[in-house]
Amino acid sequence: MTHGADCLALFIESNQLLVTLISQYPKAATEDSPQ
Repeated sequence: MTHGADCLALFIESNQLLVTLISQYPKAATEDSPQ
């Protein structure tokens, strides 16, 4: 059970990193191109 919680925590952590990356990418692209 502890191992499962560990895996879940790791999954959520990497998920948050992915979400942060995805949410920051369009922002950087928008700042890069003059609009």
